[in-house]
Amino acid sequence: MKKINFTNRIVIVFLMAVLFSSCSARNDLSGQIKKNTEISDLKVMTPAEVYTAIKDCDDWYYSYDGTVSAVKDGKRLTMNGEKQICSMQYSDGWLYYVKANDNNSVDFDIIRVSPAGGTEFVIVNSKDLKDDVRGSFLDFLVTKTFAYIRKGYKFYRVNLSDGKSVKLADAVGSYFAYNDTVYFNLILEDAFTVCYAETNDIEPKILLRTAEYTKHPKSGKIIIADDSFFFAVRSDKDNSTDFCKYKNDVSSVIENGTIYEKSLFEHNGKLYYVIYKDDKDQLIEYDPQSEKRSSVLFFNGYYAGGKISGDYFCFLDRNEQLATIKM
Repeated sequence: MKKINFTNRIVIVFLMAVLFSSCSARNDLSGQIKKNTEISDLKVMTPAEVYTAIKDCDDWYYSYDGTVSAVKDGKRLTMNGEKQICSMQYSDGWLYYVKANDNNSVDFDIIRVSPAGGTEFVIVNSKDLKDDVRGSFLDFLVTKTFAYIRKGYKFYRVNLSDGKSVKLADAVGSYFAYNDTVYFNLILEDAFTVCYAETNDIEPKILLRTAEYTKHPKSGKIIIADDSFFFAVRSDKDNSTDFCKYKNDVSSVIENGTIYEKSLFEHNGKLYYVIYKDDKDQLIEYDPQSEKRSSVLFFNGYYAGGKISGDYFCFLDRNEQLATIKM
């Protein structure tokens, strides 16, 4: 795989004169700003950009809504103006984003670039994935060592140092990396099944398989916090969802109700999920250490997703449009 292409990739320059990769290097942006406004950072962004916003150590927000933008103190800069970007994250001092090479995101590159701008490094090309299929890109996760990719629900691990890929599973619903180990739940199984793969594992191992959840083969969302494993999965008993904790080979139900299972996410060491109760959608905050949970936001119109960005809760509403609510 050609990992770095210095001549054919777009060079993004949004610093004056010299580009630096450190956070302090962005102090010279004033001469390159294309848009300036008095309103706050997140108000400059569209709902889609707020949902994807990533904050670095110099208080810059990086986001994408087809293109990649940088925002700070009401100033906005377009880093990459091509309408091709479909996912992005910040890891270990680098920005990573996915650049689609076709309309269906079947052919794509995962790009690494310094937050200060500069040359794009191609770290993964979809054509180099082992046992590749003609499935569309779904999402990815980058750690210091690996990139994890879901493409057509097939799940791949790519070594960032040599570009070698391994297909870990054929049908994965959600996944989470923790201490050099990736955890993921299988879908289309006859029971709720969670597997894990450590750094050198070629074949994943089973962590949890329970016959209590069998009727909804695509159900399940997993997450790890405070050295414990949590999951939300549709119950066999009724249309409710169980929010569970698994630790030391024992699983326990924390809450059962009209929980939107795919809403489960982590933010600053706490877990959040959305539940429908008393004719309202409620954002619930759960503290893994104290095991206390509380309602932090009441609203209507929730459909899917969930993320806290700045002071905003972001989600997909029932019109399948990205929405933001100030917390």
